[in-house]
Amino acid sequence: MASGSQHSASDSAIGYYYQGMYALLVLLDANDDARVSVETADDVTIEDGTTHLHQLKHSLSPGTPLTIKTDGLWKTIKVWCDHGPQSGDQFILATCAVVNDDDILRELTETGSPRSDAIVKLFDDEATRVRAARAKPVAKGKTKPYATRSPGCEAWLGLSPPQRQAFLCSVRLVPAIPNAADIPEAVAQKLKTCVLPAVRQRLVERLLEWWDRQVILSMLNRRDRKISKAELLAQIERLIIEHSNRGLPDDVAGLIPDDLDAEMSGIMARQIELVSGGKSRIKRAAIARWRVRTQREKWLADDLSIAPELDRFDSGLVEKWDDRFGPMKDDCAGANETECQRNGLSLLDWSHLEAHQDVQPLRPLFTAEYLVQGSFQQLADERRIGWHPKYEELLAAEEPEEH
Repeated sequence: MASGSQHSASDSAIGYYYQGMYALLVLLDANDDARVSVETADDVTIEDGTTHLHQLKHSLSPGTPLTIKTDGLWKTIKVWCDHGPQSGDQFILATCAVVNDDDILRELTETGSPRSDAIVKLFDDEATRVRAARAKPVAKGKTKPYATRSPGCEAWLGLSPPQRQAFLCSVRLVPAIPNAADIPEAVAQKLKTCVLPAVRQRLVERLLEWWDRQVILSMLNRRDRKISKAELLAQIERLIIEHSNRGLPDDVAGLIPDDLDAEMSGIMARQIELVSGGKSRIKRAAIARWRVRTQREKWLADDLSIAPELDRFDSGLVEKWDDRFGPMKDDCAGANETECQRNGLSLLDWSHLEAHQDVQPLRPLFTAEYLVQGSFQQLADERRIGWHPKYEELLAAEEPEEH
């Protein structure tokens, strides 16, 4: 692929991603009853009793200021005229570009005020100029000028003078919006009054991950197309609790590994086979262990100071296991293999089905069952614990002899 094509594809991908991120910024500022959707009536649509249609013009390097001669402005006029300028909707053009202080277009950044005759004339003059330029004959082999701008100009001229004034009253220009690279900081600024600085960056990262997934699911019609402000606020509240010293983020609940078969192996699986646990128990153990491993990696990447807490938690699990394993091992002295396996299977099932109720949580507000379930399986994989009363002897006997 040519470098120009790669650049264009990259810009398009960033542009689609940016629509979702911009929707988050807009919803954070919206009324409590607002709902937002992406790629429905417009790039971003906000409903809060009035429908606000947002057209986005994104750029990582804004460059030239927005003026009446900007093609993107006229392309947006065309989109909105096709939608119906008399619909009562509010039209917002949000752009990373700036508008110079001395440009009459700055009048469009104001809301709730009638538009002056001067700004209506500005659009009239430019649209008329473009029409006249395209009406002139062109030399053979030449194309008419302003091909991109012309449809918007013609749509504007198709409105009556009163319609043009009313249309501009429903239009608002929002210049100098944050670009895709600046979104995390922009979100952090909006949350600075309710989130402690020490955890703000991590919380914003989690919020953006959650939001991006909600937008994708909505576009796939796997959830409601409209995301509500109440839903967003509830998620922020959950994240604040999780990032307090009484909670932790939960990034893996409900997820399963991409290669589950690969996870259903190793000493962990062999420990379950020693008590004839079957494939279903190996599967549930593999999923729980993968979740624990993945979540712990995220926690440690965010904050290495949690490592001692995790070590103490694991030691507590070993102690709880030993409270049951020791007596079981004593009771199985002299028992046949069938009875040993039956008792070991009971201990295995306890670790998955009941132990989370017996073990003190890692933190008071983090009570996900998989943390206990998967941690026990990781400890079993490390041979720190086992299920069969003779697991140490049996595993040792299976090891190849060293020569």
